[in-house]
Order: sequence, then structure tokens, then C-alpha cells
Amino acid sequence: MEMKVVSERLGHSQILMTADLYTHVNRGLGRAAAEQIARVLKPTTKTLPSAFLAHSLEYGSPRG
Repeated sequence: MEMKVVSERLGHSQILMTADLYTHVNRGLGRAAAEQIARVLKPTTKTLPSAFLAHSLEYGSPRG
């Protein structure tokens, strides 16, 4: 059911109050979300060490 409808029926002035009281994340959904976030954040190219980046910025532009 739409959270806004539930919130209005319960007489809550803010939908956030309803969400805080009546929603939760089960382990399966939490795990699926973590896996999806990890896929999005996983670098697609080889990363450079931070020392290389600091050196490159000091001398103008990155080499490589």
C-alpha cells in the first residue's frame, strides 16, 4: 500500500513518521542492496596509487 495513504489513515502529520515506525529492511533486501551498490562502486579501470596522483598533480598533469 502507498505510504502516503497509510500515513494519512493513521493521522500522521509527516510521512517520515510513518516510514520510521512501520518500515524495515529484511536481510535479503539489505544484502541485495549491498551487492548492487558494490557493483556500481567497483572500479572499471585499473586504479592508480594515491602517491602517483599526488606526484602528477604537483607537476601539472597526470602521466601514463
